[in-house]
Amino acid sequence: MAVCLYCIDNDIIKKLATFQRFNRTIAILGASTENLFILETAKYKFENDWKKLQKGRVRTPEERLVNYQEVLRISRSLPCISAENVDQELFAELNSIKDIDEEALLAANLIKSIEAGHSALLLTGDKRFLRALANAPLPNIQDALQHKLWCFEQLILKNIQVDGFEAIKEAIVPVKGCDKAMATVFGGEVHTPKFSGYPQKLH
Repeated sequence: MAVCLYCIDNDIIKKLATFQRFNRTIAILGASTENLFILETAKYKFENDWKKLQKGRVRTPEERLVNYQEVLRISRSLPCISAENVDQELFAELNSIKDIDEEALLAANLIKSIEAGHSALLLTGDKRFLRALANAPLPNIQDALQHKLWCFEQLILKNIQVDGFEAIKEAIVPVKGCDKAMATVFGGEVHTPKFSGYPQKLH
């Protein structure tokens, strides 16, 4: 049975795509891109970020290292979830929690998928969402999500466990500056050309 993945955190898509580990990570988790769901707003957020980069309006130097060509290609191809096709009762229950907004869409779908007997995981590093979920008086939802949450760092560690540290280091080091934690962990050098960012032009 294929694993269904629900991705809340846009940064996970951005960084895995930039590290050229997106498809491999999905495969390692036992899923496929047809079973990875994102919010409808994700691709519009990426397109807006891309336009800002082209206009020189980025707020952090890390953004210049993001491979937006790959990010946009991926986000445009992934299935989206909207409020129209979720369990409305469960969605309303999650949406009533302070600091949980559109994330409730994916969380509701994840829970229903688990209840239906499917294997499903939620990909997120959104601390605000996780803190709100942990503090909410909804033990049934918390129980359903137990051991179903993966953050970006866990995904990188899983890559290392499967493909080896050196292979992951070689992929990450040229663009390690797009993530502060990865820049710290992979601080060494490998024999790669100096990288200053992806071209700011889509083909």
